[in-house]
Amino acid sequence: MRRGFKTEARQIGEQIRDELGLNQLQALDPWRLADHLDIPVLPLTHLADDAPDCVAALTGPEQGAFSALVGFVDRKRIIVHNDAHALTRQRADICHEIAHVLLIHDPQLAAPGERLEYDQDQEDEAGWLGAVLLVPDPACLHACRNGDLVPTAARRMGVSVALMQWRINKSGARARVARAR
Repeated sequence: MRRGFKTEARQIGEQIRDELGLNQLQALDPWRLADHLDIPVLPLTHLADDAPDCVAALTGPEQGAFSALVGFVDRKRIIVHNDAHALTRQRADICHEIAHVLLIHDPQLAAPGERLEYDQDQEDEAGWLGAVLLVPDPACLHACRNGDLVPTAARRMGVSVALMQWRINKSGARARVARAR
């Protein structure tokens, strides 16, 4: 990631939480954030009338093939997410897409019938910021200082155990708490 990006992501996360009236230890509701940013969030199953076979596949046997996307309807951004996934996954996917919007990433275009080419740097940045929005460093520090089990901290923040563990590891919270002792 580009130099200074992690600091920028932390600052964006703090600003967003301030705007929503949340402290660093409260769970962030991605749907509320999307509403705050005036970005409609559409569950994939709401498209079943328009594309029944596609929706059936992506919410059933091919569920792993689609998580979420941010797209445009005219000039308006919209997020479509796979509501067949676990709620913690949906929350992370929506925050990832919101991160693309907050970072003003260039939209990626694909010709009909062609596979979309992703910009890996943009995906990495959105992945990082999306996770920071859901689990800021102070929440990681709090969990480690209190000796919370990762599943307990994950439930408090509304994320998966894997995401909580990843954020604790990436934040360096355990080492920082150990040094402070």
